[in-house]
Order: sequence, then structure tokens, then C-alpha cells
Amino acid sequence: MTFVDNLFENKKYLYLAAIPIAIFIISLIASFFVPQSIDLKGGILIIMQTDSQVDAKAVETGLKTNFGLSEVKVTVTQGLGLNGLQVQYMQTQDIVNLEKFITDTQALSEKDVELAKTNIISYLESNSITYTNKEYESLLSLLKQDYTNKKNLKTSNLTDFLVQNYGAKADTLQIKEVAPTLGSTFYQTAIKVAVLAFILIAIVVFLFFRKLIPCAAIIASGIFDVFGGLLGMAIFGIPLSLVTIPALLMLVGYSIDTDVMLTAKLMKQKGGSVKEKTRSALKTGITMTATTVAALLVMLIISYFTNITVLYQMSVVLVSGLIVDVSSTWLMNAPILVWYVEHVNKK
Repeated sequence: MTFVDNLFENKKYLYLAAIPIAIFIISLIASFFVPQSIDLKGGILIIMQTDSQVDAKAVETGLKTNFGLSEVKVTVTQGLGLNGLQVQYMQTQDIVNLEKFITDTQALSEKDVELAKTNIISYLESNSITYTNKEYESLLSLLKQDYTNKKNLKTSNLTDFLVQNYGAKADTLQIKEVAPTLGSTFYQTAIKVAVLAFILIAIVVFLFFRKLIPCAAIIASGIFDVFGGLLGMAIFGIPLSLVTIPALLMLVGYSIDTDVMLTAKLMKQKGGSVKEKTRSALKTGITMTATTVAALLVMLIISYFTNITVLYQMSVVLVSGLIVDVSSTWLMNAPILVWYVEHVNKK
């Protein structure tokens, strides 16, 4: 008697769904602990090589003490004999407030340019900044220049601090910046894209099978897989970013592949018993998933040791989601479909 026969011999096989549901609940809780990257939250990322490996906690404490940073994350990397340092931090509140002031002033100028001019002049004078022209565009340009100067001074002082105290190499400096307002826009857009993707997939799946319960099981499995990816991100401290969001959406595609294949075999394929069809689908599905996971593990290992952050983060998300996909497909979706075909569809 095969594994599939044993698995579905007991008529209580629907209880198998308790396993992926439990994993989903854990993943749902873990998703609240996934941080947002500067791509979505806004901030500065400084990447530098160092003479030797440094203590991340010591660097973080030094930056908070000397620069008044409330949100800062320091990551120490190592690969192929190279020591690296990544510092991610939110801009100090004064710079964040100034960026917001510029945005609000530009919006105000569309309704009342004179009031906008008055606000800018008030700011310039309170900060002892000399101006010679009272035209709005000239004042706004001076305001933006002050913002840029303050921001660059902060970053320059911080990188000098890393060079002088932690052996960072100035010639390896890389800086990535996302303004808080732009980061907020990215985040909102990403959510809309994810919701739209699920809606479109649900429509296509329903049009193909025309049965509510099988379609709902397919969509549920896709949702479980996405949260499985979030679980991996929470465990490994990988932030939600413009790199990991596409990886999460890719999980939906991987999940739909196996679930649609399983559903098509059980509901569309002629001939053979339900167990025979399930056995065939299981063999095909596990082969598909195992092959993909093996390739991703190779990419994960290589990217980890070569310090290719983008590939490493994507690999972790995809591997985590696909591991959860095995349980959501074969311990939840498969029992639901077997029950549906044996009991509901034959009525």
C-alpha cells in the first residue's frame, strides 16, 4: 500500500489540514515582526568594506550615542576574504521634518503662492540663511539646497566616524537613499499590486474550474505560501523591500502551478481512481518542488558566501515559501479535493 493510500485511507484525512493551518497561524504572527527596508520606509543605507570584522552591536551603540539616531541597524558581512559593514538608518527628525515641510510648501503653493513664500522666508530667517530674491522659485531652491546640505553633512560625518573608529574604507563607500514620502508610496503601491494579483488569479482559476471550493482551496494555498515566505523573512531578519516583495509574488505562481495541476488531475482527467490520480499528482508535484528548492538552495549558499544580498534574500523567501507549499498543497488542498471529488462532486 502506497504512501498516498495510507494518507487518505482514514476518512478523517481532512484533519491533516490542521498542520498547514497551524503553520499559517505561526506565519501570520511572525509577519508582524518582519521589518521594512529603506525601500519602503525611507532612510539611508551605507555600505563599506572594513579592514577587519567589527562588532555590529558596538557600531550601532556608537552611532546612536554620537548622532542621535533612534532607528539604526548594523549588519556585518563576510565573504571571499572581504569584511563588510552595512549601516541602515532613518534620518534624524529635523531632516525628516524639513523634507515634509518642502513637500507641504510645494502643495500649498498651488493654492496660495504668497503664503508659501511667507512660510519659506520664515524658515530661512529662523535658520539665519541669507536670501536676496523673494521670488517663490528662488526661495524654494534655497530651501531645497539647505535640506541637501544638512542631509549630506549628516551622512559625511557618519561615514567619517566609521572610517576613523571602525576601520571602514572610504574608497568602498556606497550610499543608497529613499525619501520617507517616496518609501511610503512604494509600500502602498506594493500592497495594491499584491491584492490585484490575487484577485486576477482567483478570477482565472474560477473561470477554468467553475467550482467554488476547489478554487478557494487553490487561493488559500497561495496565501499560505506567501506567509510562509514572510515566516522565513522573520526568522532570518530579512526586511520587506522592493527585492523581497517580487519574491513573495513569485511564490504565488509556484503555488498555483502545483495546485492547479493537482486540481486538474482530480477534476478534469478521465479514468483512474481518486487515489491513483492523487498519487500521480503527488509524484509530479513533489518532483517540481524538489527540483526548484534544490536550485534555490544552491543559489542561497553561493549568494551567502559571495555576499550577494539581493539573491540571498530572494532565495530565503522562495525556499521558505516552497517548504510551506508542500504542507499547504498536500496536507490541505489535496484532502479537500479528495473529499470534494468523492463526496460532493458525485452527488
